[in-house]
Amino acid sequence: MFMIKAGDSARWSVHAVLLLFLLGASPAFAARTLLGAWDLNGDGVPESVYKNLSAIDIQEASGFTRTYAISSGSWSLLAVADLDGMAGEELAVNVGSFIRVITYRIPATRDYAISTGSWSLIGISNMDGVAGAELAINVSSFIRVITHRLPATRDFAISTSPWAPLGFHDLNGDGANELVVKLGSAVRVIEQKVPATRDYVISASPWTLLGVRDTNGKPGTELITNSGTAVKIIRDANRTTVNYAIVGYQGLNRIANIDGVAGDEVVVNTGSSTKTIYDATGVVR
Repeated sequence: MFMIKAGDSARWSVHAVLLLFLLGASPAFAARTLLGAWDLNGDGVPESVYKNLSAIDIQEASGFTRTYAISSGSWSLLAVADLDGMAGEELAVNVGSFIRVITYRIPATRDYAISTGSWSLIGISNMDGVAGAELAINVSSFIRVITHRLPATRDFAISTSPWAPLGFHDLNGDGANELVVKLGSAVRVIEQKVPATRDYVISASPWTLLGVRDTNGKPGTELITNSGTAVKIIRDANRTTVNYAIVGYQGLNRIANIDGVAGDEVVVNTGSSTKTIYDATGVVR
């Protein structure tokens, strides 16, 4: 409760109270919501990031605030990651038909057109081996990879439908992650660094990815798949595959280093017993 004295001082007090009330009740103030806190300028101290109607407010610990206009329509924070290999993380914002990347350190913004239709973020990963991660976007009939460091985009067509991403994996040991995609009857490896795509046919359907591990002790990881009674290991590092026929196959038991030699073994269930695939030597027992 406010105590107001008579006279001019009372009138000024009323004005001050009304002003504070109006500021506190203003739509912009009331709509500001905290999205999170991240180190955006590389000084080791997180900045607070707020959604403020059609803008993003970034507030430092000192209270200094910088505002970035986004859109009067619907938008959302898509990701926070180091996208340029420099100190401080970037904000990637979904603005409907495009992605706006905010680099607070500079400060600067850059827009990347995506699609007026539906799209979604597959993930964030270092796909070219250079500092700074890429954004991989599912745009239905193609995958768009954004390298903000350059800045540049690259599209990889996907003609088969439906399809599904199976994650980012360093398949050849060069420090860059490839994006693995499940097609109807094949595995597609998308390599941003080269760039290139490679398909590995899997004849039986349905099939599943059992795991991604180093099975031969050489640089890079292998894709371990199953279709029917066969286990197929895809060695993308040297562009080869090997099929292991397993009589009575009933599912994966485990993938582990059993013999102490470089390269993991694949153990599968066969009813009351198991079979172990030693891919480094090509032996099953």
